[in-house]
Amino acid sequence: TGKVKDRTDVKVLSPVNSGELVLSEEYFTKQVFSESISKYIVVKPLHFAYNPARVNIGSSGIAGIVGAASVILGNGTIAATADFAINGSKAVNLIGTSTGTTFDTAGHTITVNTGIAGAGNLIKTGTGVLSLTGSGAEFSGNISVTEGTLALNATSKDIFAAASSVTIGNATLDLSAI
Repeated sequence: TGKVKDRTDVKVLSPVNSGELVLSEEYFTKQVFSESISKYIVVKPLHFAYNPARVNIGSSGIAGIVGAASVILGNGTIAATADFAINGSKAVNLIGTSTGTTFDTAGHTITVNTGIAGAGNLIKTGTGVLSLTGSGAEFSGNISVTEGTLALNATSKDIFAAASSVTIGNATLDLSAI
């Protein structure tokens, strides 16, 4: 992963409602990305990067974070349109430190069955539940829960010790599975 800088061989992909990534120039009738892509990030095959936008995810969730694959999230929102899970054997890496990565549960349950890593901020909004079931030992960002419920279990509870700060607003911290 690196910056595009002056490369001319890079094509921009955009997520669409079907859940696919498509070539922006072929899908849209106008250019939907910045005129200058010099600060865009080149993502290696089998890697997934998301920064900054709002991605609405339904029941299919995110799966297959194994081997060389990785998920990097930063300065945007992952929003639930149905209950879904993030599954895999590798941690989700949070890199967004300016606004962080927001998990908007919107009355649904998002279950993160992987670890959480990185120095980015984790923000939980929306009614509903964000359930963390993997290790948080490699996470060093801030945690802010403004609505709904953040649920931890015996494996994920280490995220509190690793986090720089934890703020629980008008929300619920569910520790019943510890």
